[in-house]
Amino acid sequence: MKLARVVACSFACLVACGAPQRARPTTGAIAGLARDHDSGDPIAKAEIHLRSEATARQVMTASGDLGRYNIDRLPPGRYNLSAAFAGQPLDIVNIDVRAGEITTVDLVFTLGRPDRIHLDLGRPR
Repeated sequence: MKLARVVACSFACLVACGAPQRARPTTGAIAGLARDHDSGDPIAKAEIHLRSEATARQVMTASGDLGRYNIDRLPPGRYNLSAAFAGQPLDIVNIDVRAGEITTVDLVFTLGRPDRIHLDLGRPR
């Protein structure tokens, strides 16, 4: 009985005083799907390079077997992404990353057409 009172009193104190809150997230992420424009099929092993505009920090990865990729633990800010698959380059610039959020950026390649694709996410479309 005494233990129950201690637990109840401790709980009441935590509620009244405000329980400790989790620290706010300080990083964000960019994730998406690499796929073919015409068929919609996922593209595995697309090379992905990400560069921070503020620090010039670079991160490299590749899309997985199902075409998905994820780059996490990114400081908030603006990033530029370059990707390539089967000789086709793809550039996506002005990607905003916010703390605690995942920014979705899908990579859509037009296979068989090696023209560079350039998208600017900072401008209205």
